[in-house]
Amino acid sequence: GLDFERKIIAKPNAAALMEKQFMNKNWEVQPIMFSGNTDCYQPIERKLKITRQMLEVLLKFRHPAGMITKNQLILRDIDILQELAKLKLVHVMVTITTLNEDLRLKMEPRTATAKNRLKVIEQLSKAGIPTGVMTAPIIPGLNSTEVPELIKAAAQHGATGAGFTIVRLNGAIEE
Repeated sequence: GLDFERKIIAKPNAAALMEKQFMNKNWEVQPIMFSGNTDCYQPIERKLKITRQMLEVLLKFRHPAGMITKNQLILRDIDILQELAKLKLVHVMVTITTLNEDLRLKMEPRTATAKNRLKVIEQLSKAGIPTGVMTAPIIPGLNSTEVPELIKAAAQHGATGAGFTIVRLNGAIEE
């Protein structure tokens, strides 16, 4: 439903909290992953720029991070990502669920097309940012046969790695 898109909880002070944590003498450096369950480049990010502010803090403290996104908005932050990449502190995974546009519209309405996501991989890669493809979610019988083609297409656009998440279907959902 649309609730996932309409009910967004923003943390406008996230960058300040991150900086405070990094300044704590007991902080142990370990990579931070942006996204995973929720894309850090939600539409509200255009206005709030929370992710960009956090990337600036990462660069300031030379702190490692990874990102997963399906959104072209990541290209807005390519300047900071390039600086982090020069220091070998960042890698990006771009999620592509399917190359079949009809299926994408059903699985991920109102999202960037696979063609546009491949362009994002290409632009990030050309900018020197280590970029891979996240083939997710893989749903057996729906898009599982596409994995080799997805990885090949991503590699042709500069991806240097691939990951996946398989959805496990239980009970009545399985059918």
